[in-house]
Amino acid sequence: MGGTEVEGVIKRQDWRKLVIPAQRICPLTSPTTLDYPVAMSTQDLTWREAAPGIWQRDIDEIEKSYTALIRQYAGSGRMEFAITGHVTVIVPVENDFSAGTASRLEDALRAAWLWLRNDSPTIASRAFFDKHLGKPQKRYETIPDETLRSTWLQRTFKTILCVQTSAEWANFDPLALKEAILFIVEPPVTNPGHIQRDLILRSPHNIIDGIGTLTLFKNLLSHLSRLISSLSPVGLPPLSRAETGLLSPPCRIAANIP
Repeated sequence: MGGTEVEGVIKRQDWRKLVIPAQRICPLTSPTTLDYPVAMSTQDLTWREAAPGIWQRDIDEIEKSYTALIRQYAGSGRMEFAITGHVTVIVPVENDFSAGTASRLEDALRAAWLWLRNDSPTIASRAFFDKHLGKPQKRYETIPDETLRSTWLQRTFKTILCVQTSAEWANFDPLALKEAILFIVEPPVTNPGHIQRDLILRSPHNIIDGIGTLTLFKNLLSHLSRLISSLSPVGLPPLSRAETGLLSPPCRIAANIP
C-alpha cells in the first residue's frame, strides 16, 4: 500500500512507482448494486453491548453509501472518499532544550490521542460486514487494560520521518485503512527556533465526516495544549469503559429523520 512499517515508524517510499495489477481492480458498477440491507428502526440503530466490551449497531443510509463505495473499490488498494484532515502544531523552543521539548511533545501527542478517544470513542469504531447477522455493522471495542490500549495506540498513531513537506506527503495518497489513523509528520527542519509537527488524520468516511474532523482537531489540540503546558508528567485517561455512553448515533437518529 505504498509504505513500509518499521517499529511503528513508516518510512517514505516512492508512491509514484506503485503498480496495481489489473486483475485486482473491481468492475466499475454502481454502488447501489451492492445489496446492503439498511435498518430503519431506532432500536437497530442504537448502540448495544453485543458481547462483553464489544458494542455494535446497524448503519444508516449515509454510512451504507460510504461503506458500499469502500467495498466497491477495495481491489484498487485505495479507499474511495477517505477523509483527510491536516493541522500544524508549532512549539517555540530554546536550542538547548529542543530534544527534551520534542520528547515531551511526542508524549503529549500520544496522550492527547488517547484522551480524544476517551471523549469521542466513535473515532475508534469501524464498519464491517457481520456474516452472522448478514448485514453491515458499526463496532466499538473497549480497551480494559494497558496491553490493549498500547496495541490500539501502536496501530492508530503513526510517526512519519519525512524529507518532504506534510502537504507533499499527504498529496501522495497516504494509507487509509479500516479505522482512523493519526499520522504525526516531522517535516524538514526549517527554523531552529521551533519544533513543528503536522497532524494528518486518515479515516474511512463511514467513521467521521468533514465537520466531525474539524471538531476532532479542535478537541485534540485542547488536550495537547493542556498536557504540554502542564508542569506535571503527561497523564493518560483512566481505563473505565465509561466512554461507551459517548458513542455517536448515526445521522438518521441525530437528525431525527423519520
